[in-house]
Amino acid sequence: MTTFKKQFVEGSRYNLFFESFTGDVSELEAPVNTVKISVTTDSDSIFVLVTREEDNNTLFNFEIPYSIISQNTAFGDQTLWAIKDSCVKNKRADGNPESYVLTEQDIINVGATTLVSKDSRIFKEEYNNYYSPIRIFVPSKTSTIDDLTIMFIDDLPRDTPVITVFETNPSTTDVLASWKDLLATITVTGPTSIGPDETVDLNVTCSDTSVTEIFVEPVIGATNKTRVIMNNGQGTLKVNTFGLSSGDNIDIKFGYKYFSGISRYTKTVS
Repeated sequence: MTTFKKQFVEGSRYNLFFESFTGDVSELEAPVNTVKISVTTDSDSIFVLVTREEDNNTLFNFEIPYSIISQNTAFGDQTLWAIKDSCVKNKRADGNPESYVLTEQDIINVGATTLVSKDSRIFKEEYNNYYSPIRIFVPSKTSTIDDLTIMFIDDLPRDTPVITVFETNPSTTDVLASWKDLLATITVTGPTSIGPDETVDLNVTCSDTSVTEIFVEPVIGATNKTRVIMNNGQGTLKVNTFGLSSGDNIDIKFGYKYFSGISRYTKTVS
């Protein structure tokens, strides 16, 4: 079992998840709370237990079946999932030791619903309240529950949000400046030169060999496919320069279904 203690200082809107309060968050005068977050898994589910250290009161006790993610229509490589605020707020344990088993309606693929180029500060009321602090990162469509990364996001007011990462069996608890640090890198290579009206092969490499497909967005230049099927981190596609002249720049973006623009290939036609 992994246990992490995180303090929420006065004025944090996440205090709304730990103290009964109605009104404007700026009026919040709740005392500093220390919470303990324990994350465990079995072969089928993730279990998240959040207790308040001051009185050892159970605040949240969630069972998250992996099937509600893996069988979701928005399931894919390199996806980030959040428990909806409505679930977090309405399913407070309030001392009840019994766990609440989440359903597909209680979670959301963050990249499928909001501006994926931004960071965790976008999860605010105007974005349908998907800003609960519990997140699950899925590396690929072939991932098992042991491959997941579970995060508890501290979104206190600061320039850079701090995200605390729990892996299922970590030796230490890591801290990331951004959840985007978990995204696998994409590298694209091609020939040393490309002429006008020419077709060449590009090699696509993903740092996570479990990723199943890379999505392609040609900006300048034509490609023979808009997604590359990956095999052990490798894939290929063709790009042609029909209609381009010497001096024009080929520009092709590469990314994932729910997070585009991870990498781009550029080359000057010569």
